[in-house]
Amino acid sequence: MDINRTFSNTDYLGAGEHPDFQMHLLEGIRKYGVHFAGSRLSNTCPGIYDELEALIMEKFGAKAAIACSSGSFMGAMVANFCQTRDAVFCQSDIHPALEVNLPGVSHFNDLEELAGLLSNHPFEKIAVLANAINPITLKAFDWAKLSLLPENTQIHLIIDDSHGIGIRGKKGLGSFEIAPKMPENISFSVLASLGKAYSIPGGIIFGDEELSEFVRQLPQWGGSSPMPPAYAYAFMQLQSAYQSNLELLRENMAFFLKHIDHKLINFREDFPVYVLKPSKMLSFLEQFGFTISSFGYPGPDSLKVERIVINSAKKKIDILQLAEAVNLKTSIA
Repeated sequence: MDINRTFSNTDYLGAGEHPDFQMHLLEGIRKYGVHFAGSRLSNTCPGIYDELEALIMEKFGAKAAIACSSGSFMGAMVANFCQTRDAVFCQSDIHPALEVNLPGVSHFNDLEELAGLLSNHPFEKIAVLANAINPITLKAFDWAKLSLLPENTQIHLIIDDSHGIGIRGKKGLGSFEIAPKMPENISFSVLASLGKAYSIPGGIIFGDEELSEFVRQLPQWGGSSPMPPAYAYAFMQLQSAYQSNLELLRENMAFFLKHIDHKLINFREDFPVYVLKPSKMLSFLEQFGFTISSFGYPGPDSLKVERIVINSAKKKIDILQLAEAVNLKTSIA
């Protein structure tokens, strides 16, 4: 598989292919070793994790932050937090790791439906779990409709922004940048994998203090090992590279959209994932040496979705040739 002609991985900022990433990762390994097989509560825990959380708070303007071994693992701890609420409402297409398996959980498709559900049930405190953006359907959270939710209910809004942080918003700050000023009755937290835009095998929760501090007291968090410290170190060193790569990503996105026939794709201007409308594009594009994303989601028996994923490391010539190859497939199934 030619990595230059592989358009399937969600390492949006191409950090894993950046020479500085490899250099700083090796520096981190020499400094901290390949793994820390202990607890964040241990007296031997490296301080790099506290430094990472402080950087996240400063970068995103968050009141609190807590790091973990993965974004998916955070889902189980969010479920524990949800047990402290009167009711829990999950968006229907939420990531499986956040599908809270608690009695009485209600599901909603959009904020209009959620507002209707809440109008019939005067809860005091609730949790609402939703996607910032769905990388399969490309449906984004409609921030403008938060005003539909009742003001007499205390709402903790928990947004999965795994595919948004680092790339969406003018500065790449994702939901924390896109979201409007929250009403007084809404607390706001973001949960995200750092493995997408930032190529870091770890997870983060940041935003309101209540959720972060709740997770910090859980035995699941204290009893688990954190992300490898070398990666946390690399993340700290790569902030300027991430920003430079964001500009390259946006150049590549604009270049692809300039040359692709828009009738053949579903897309959003601010997101580097392009869902292909014609059928059997995987085998068609393989004839030209290209590999794209094709899998069933959320389960292996689900209908396969074929997508092109652009990142900042792609070369213009490969992007151009991919667009030209897609354009040859003019019949839409």
